[in-house]
Amino acid sequence: MKKVLLVIIAFTVLSCNPGNTNNKDTLKDSTNSTVNSTESNSIEQPIVCERIYNNDFAIKPFGFKIKENTLKSDFSVNFSVEKKNIKNPHEQGVVDTVVYYRYHTSFLKFYKTATKTFFQQALLKDDLIELSKGIKVGMLKDDFLKKFNSRATKDTICVSDDEETYQHYFIFNKDKLSEITINMYVD
Repeated sequence: MKKVLLVIIAFTVLSCNPGNTNNKDTLKDSTNSTVNSTESNSIEQPIVCERIYNNDFAIKPFGFKIKENTLKSDFSVNFSVEKKNIKNPHEQGVVDTVVYYRYHTSFLKFYKTATKTFFQQALLKDDLIELSKGIKVGMLKDDFLKKFNSRATKDTICVSDDEETYQHYFIFNKDKLSEITINMYVD
C-alpha cells in the first residue's frame, strides 16, 4: 500500500509543475501523463491540471477531520459499506482493512490498521456531500474559482498544500463541477 501511495504521490507531484501567479492561492499548470493504479477502487489521476495552493482547504477539505464513526452524523447520506482485507505494507503477516462507504457512484475510503483508522480518499460525483467553502458537485466553475481567488482556466484543477502532500482534483464539464477526488496522505 505504501509503495502504491508513494507512486501515486510521485506521479501526481510530477503531473503538476510549478508556475507563477500573484494570487494568495498560487497556481500551477501541467501536461504530464496519467497515473494508473493497480487497485481496482483507486482513482485515476487527471492528465492536465492547474494547481491552486491553499493549505487550510487541502488539509481539511471538509472543514473538519473526517472520521469513520461520525459519517452518519456528518453527512445525510445512506452509505453502503464494503470491506477489503489487504497486507500491511510495513509489517509482514499483518492484515489491514480498507473500508469503502459508497452511495450512488461516489465513495469515501478509510484505511484501518489494528490500532488506527485513517480517511484516505473520496470520489464525489453528486451533490450530496459538501466540502468546506460550500464546494460541491454541480457548482459553477466561476463560483468555485472565486472561493480560491483564482483565475484558473483548465477543466481540471488541483488544490493542494504547499508541500503537495494533500492533493484534491476538481473536474469541470461545461463549466460545472462534475467530479471531486480527495486524496489524503496515509503512510
